[in-house]
Amino acid sequence: MKDIIITDENFRLASNRIRNYGSFLFFHLEIYEHLLKQVCEQAIKDQEICKVLNETIEEIESIKGEIKDITDQISQYSLSFIEEIDRADQFLYGK
Repeated sequence: MKDIIITDENFRLASNRIRNYGSFLFFHLEIYEHLLKQVCEQAIKDQEICKVLNETIEEIESIKGEIKDITDQISQYSLSFIEEIDRADQFLYGK
């Protein structure tokens, strides 16, 4: 049976990329949210359209929270995996 080779750096890289991508999505959703608010405040006076835009803005706020939570969780899983592998390997390498 072959040994499984795990490169810690790949998991650290993945963790950082996941966080960076989450930040990227969060940032662009904030821009989109800001633009929708401006459209509602400055361009469209129809109450029905503004109501729908405000509902969309609320959904965006919720999505931003979910993105942050999910990216933090996935990133932490990657780092925890490294720690667990290192603990399991202690019998081979010592402390």
